[in-house]
Amino acid sequence: MRALSLWKVVLPPVAFLLAVLAFELGGVPRGYPEGSPSLLASCYFALSLFVMGGIDLGIPVGPGGFAEGLLWFAYFLCPVITASALIDTFLTFLYRGAWRVRFTRNHIVLAGCGKLALLFLAELRRRNPRMKVVVVDPETSNTSLLVARQRYQARLVCGDITDPEALIHARIDKARRLVALSQNDVANLSCLYVGRNLMPPTGKDRLVGHVSDLALLRTLKRRQLIDGIAAFNSYRIAAKNLVEESLLQKFRASKPPDRLLIVGFGRFGQTILAHLQASFGRELDEVFLIDRLASRNLRVFEEQVGLSAEFKTSVHNGDVRDPALWDEIKARLEGQPGPPPLILLCTEDRASNLELAIELSSRWPDARVVVRVLHVTDFEANLARENDIEVESVSELLSRSFPEAWFQ
Repeated sequence: MRALSLWKVVLPPVAFLLAVLAFELGGVPRGYPEGSPSLLASCYFALSLFVMGGIDLGIPVGPGGFAEGLLWFAYFLCPVITASALIDTFLTFLYRGAWRVRFTRNHIVLAGCGKLALLFLAELRRRNPRMKVVVVDPETSNTSLLVARQRYQARLVCGDITDPEALIHARIDKARRLVALSQNDVANLSCLYVGRNLMPPTGKDRLVGHVSDLALLRTLKRRQLIDGIAAFNSYRIAAKNLVEESLLQKFRASKPPDRLLIVGFGRFGQTILAHLQASFGRELDEVFLIDRLASRNLRVFEEQVGLSAEFKTSVHNGDVRDPALWDEIKARLEGQPGPPPLILLCTEDRASNLELAIELSSRWPDARVVVRVLHVTDFEANLARENDIEVESVSELLSRSFPEAWFQ
């Protein structure tokens, strides 16, 4: 791309100088003035070669040799440069959807176009198919933009989501809502702050933004720094639904004491524990936290959320794929009363989750193994059926939880 931009800058002056040189060396078109025009006249006639339908000098007629060949080359090169510039401008205009955005109003401006944004667009088209949406994203090569335009009929504006000019181009002053869903938390919050000053001051949840860092989100809410912004965390919403719709029902349907093994105590695992604490405690006897940084993450969790005394917490630091770690945990659980443990795999490594789920289901044939994935593929669904594993899709849990007001 940088090489292409360089040619756009270098090629026109080169073509101009070649044309001037051809005239100065004696290249003569049919309509060229008689005599020996000055250098200034040669420059003028060289510039005229770039004008489509400009001065009709006629074709070169002499004196032959190098000068005439150079002039013929300039005759073809200069109009080609002009035509390519016009085509490039026209295609850029069409690609950015400027002609469609110009008269858009009562729409949603979607800042950022990643996986979460596509999930939002899919849900928007399911709940409100007629709602117009303008997507702002700086990456013109982002394949998600193509999906957004072709599958979800989004109108596109290429630009930095924190740049007021890009939001103005997206008609933010006529929009119902600004939804910032890029992968950069700071960019999302900056975009919402800029948009708040450009949007009409009416409407509920007119500013919606995703914050992936739970610690940052808790701090911002505690210090009331994002008042008027509907900030959310996708893991928090998905974890809440997983606890309320699946885990609680499993525990309440079994005989206590129940035990839960949270494999991967990162953002999602911490959110699961937070919702378990808020929902119930007596049915759950003990929670095992298994992660390479389990102790460290638990200290952060205690400081920001607090640890409930309703059930015991057992911390196991180590590589979740280390057989010795699982031998230790199994020895700890053997002989204790109650049903087999429920094992929730929620590490950040999708392949490790599936591989470990198969291994643990064979190690504990009676245990209930639940794997968290972003999207459930046909392969994963088939693998889960063959190995008696439950697969929970974060995308499905999240889609069901988006407030209806965000799509109106």
